[in-house]
Amino acid sequence: DPENPVQHQAVQPQLWLLDEPLSALDEPTRLNLQTQIRNIQQNQNLTGIFVTHSIEEACYLSDTIFLFHHSHEKLIRLDINLPKIRNNDLREQIDFFEECKRVRQIFKSECFQ
Repeated sequence: DPENPVQHQAVQPQLWLLDEPLSALDEPTRLNLQTQIRNIQQNQNLTGIFVTHSIEEACYLSDTIFLFHHSHEKLIRLDINLPKIRNNDLREQIDFFEECKRVRQIFKSECFQ
Protein backbone atom coordinates (compact mmCIF):
# COMPACT_ATOMS: atom_id res chain seq x y z
CA ASP A 1 0.00 0.00 0.00
CA PRO A 2 1.74 3.23 -1.12
CA GLU A 3 -0.28 5.20 1.43
CA ASN A 4 1.40 3.33 4.30
CA PRO A 5 4.75 5.08 4.98
CA VAL A 6 6.09 2.23 7.13
CA GLN A 7 5.45 -0.33 4.43
CA HIS A 8 6.89 2.02 1.81
CA GLN A 9 10.12 2.42 3.81
CA ALA A 10 10.38 -1.34 4.34
CA VAL A 11 9.99 -2.06 0.64
CA GLN A 12 11.87 1.00 -0.70
CA PRO A 13 14.48 2.10 1.85
CA GLN A 14 16.37 5.35 1.32
CA LEU A 15 19.51 4.08 3.03
CA TRP A 16 21.46 0.81 2.95
CA LEU A 17 23.95 -0.01 5.69
CA LEU A 18 26.11 -2.94 4.58
CA ASP A 19 29.22 -4.33 6.27
CA GLU A 20 31.29 -6.26 3.70
CA PRO A 21 28.24 -7.84 2.04
CA LEU A 22 30.21 -9.22 -0.92
CA SER A 23 33.49 -10.26 0.69
CA ALA A 24 32.81 -14.01 0.77
CA LEU A 25 31.68 -14.28 -2.86
CA ASP A 26 33.59 -15.51 -5.88
CA GLU A 27 34.84 -12.83 -8.30
CA PRO A 28 32.22 -13.16 -11.08
CA THR A 29 29.33 -13.11 -8.59
CA ARG A 30 30.83 -10.18 -6.68
CA LEU A 31 31.35 -8.10 -9.85
CA ASN A 32 27.82 -8.86 -11.02
CA LEU A 33 26.30 -7.89 -7.68
CA GLN A 34 28.38 -4.70 -7.50
CA THR A 35 26.88 -3.64 -10.83
CA GLN A 36 23.37 -4.54 -9.64
CA ILE A 37 23.88 -2.58 -6.41
CA ARG A 38 25.15 0.44 -8.33
CA ASN A 39 22.15 0.28 -10.69
CA ILE A 40 19.69 0.06 -7.78
CA GLN A 41 21.38 3.01 -6.07
CA GLN A 42 21.11 5.11 -9.23
CA ASN A 43 17.60 4.08 -10.25
CA GLN A 44 16.10 4.53 -6.77
CA ASN A 45 18.21 7.48 -5.62
CA LEU A 46 19.38 5.31 -2.73
CA THR A 47 22.19 6.16 -0.34
CA GLY A 48 24.44 3.26 0.62
CA ILE A 49 27.02 3.06 3.36
CA PHE A 50 29.32 0.13 2.61
CA VAL A 51 32.21 -1.15 4.64
CA THR A 52 34.83 -2.75 2.42
CA HIS A 53 38.54 -3.52 2.45
CA SER A 54 38.69 -3.33 -1.35
CA ILE A 55 39.76 -0.05 -2.93
CA GLU A 56 38.40 -1.17 -6.31
CA GLU A 57 35.03 -2.04 -4.80
CA ALA A 58 34.89 1.29 -2.96
CA CYS A 59 35.73 3.22 -6.13
CA TYR A 60 33.20 1.34 -8.22
CA LEU A 61 30.30 1.55 -5.76
CA SER A 62 30.87 5.02 -4.35
CA ASP A 63 30.73 8.65 -5.27
CA THR A 64 32.47 9.48 -1.97
CA ILE A 65 34.62 7.28 0.24
CA PHE A 66 35.97 7.78 3.73
CA LEU A 67 39.29 6.43 4.94
CA PHE A 68 40.40 6.15 8.55
CA HIS A 69 43.48 8.27 9.23
CA HIS A 70 46.32 6.29 10.83
CA SER A 71 45.72 8.09 14.15
CA HIS A 72 42.02 7.05 14.11
CA GLU A 73 41.28 10.63 15.13
CA LYS A 74 39.79 11.66 11.81
CA LEU A 75 38.22 10.43 8.63
CA ILE A 76 39.59 11.39 5.24
CA ARG A 77 36.90 12.19 2.69
CA LEU A 78 37.62 11.48 -0.97
CA ASP A 79 35.27 12.29 -3.81
CA ILE A 80 35.52 9.66 -6.52
CA ASN A 81 36.18 11.14 -9.95
CA LEU A 82 34.33 8.65 -12.12
CA PRO A 83 31.12 8.90 -14.16
CA LYS A 84 27.91 8.56 -12.17
CA ILE A 85 26.67 5.86 -14.56
CA ARG A 86 28.93 2.83 -14.19
CA ASN A 87 28.98 -0.62 -15.74
CA ASN A 88 31.44 -3.49 -15.91
CA ASP A 89 33.25 -1.90 -18.87
CA LEU A 90 34.43 0.88 -16.56
CA ARG A 91 36.62 -1.59 -14.67
CA GLU A 92 38.84 -1.98 -17.76
CA GLN A 93 39.22 1.72 -18.52
CA ILE A 94 42.31 3.72 -17.67
CA ASP A 95 40.23 6.27 -15.74
CA PHE A 96 39.15 3.55 -13.31
CA PHE A 97 42.72 2.32 -12.81
CA GLU A 98 43.97 5.87 -12.31
CA GLU A 99 41.26 6.65 -9.76
CA CYS A 100 41.99 3.45 -7.82
CA LYS A 101 45.68 4.34 -7.93
CA ARG A 102 44.97 7.85 -6.59
CA VAL A 103 42.89 6.45 -3.71
CA ARG A 104 45.53 3.80 -2.97
CA GLN A 105 48.27 6.46 -2.81
CA ILE A 106 46.27 8.60 -0.40
CA PHE A 107 45.45 5.50 1.63
CA LYS A 108 49.12 4.56 1.87
CA SER A 109 50.25 8.06 2.82
CA GLU A 110 47.44 8.91 5.26
CA CYS A 111 46.41 5.58 6.76
CA PHE A 112 49.77 3.94 7.45
CA GLN A 113 52.49 5.21 9.68
